[in-house]
Amino acid sequence: MVVNGHRERAGIKHPQQYAEKAEVSVSREAYKFNCAQRAHQSTLEQMPSVIVTTLISALRYPNVAAIACGAWTVGRILYTFGYTSEAPEKRNTYGGPLGLLSFMSKWV
Repeated sequence: MVVNGHRERAGIKHPQQYAEKAEVSVSREAYKFNCAQRAHQSTLEQMPSVIVTTLISALRYPNVAAIACGAWTVGRILYTFGYTSEAPEKRNTYGGPLGLLSFMSKWV
């Protein structure tokens, strides 16, 4: 939903995945669209590891696995808001590290 909202505001048409450099230099909205798209891609890249570690952890510790997966979800939402803010370098200041808790569930 975040990516599509930024896509509409930037005027980037499907199937273009990212705004071109020329579009970014002219429009701040195009830059924010690229940030939203990258945050989405980052989430998709991490998802297989999160799913596997959650499933393995849930065999022995289902409550811990559920809490860790929920924390990861909340962390990714906050990470996306941080990444799509005016300064993407602040992506972890909105709670992005919270998403790493799901990887720690295997140590419990």
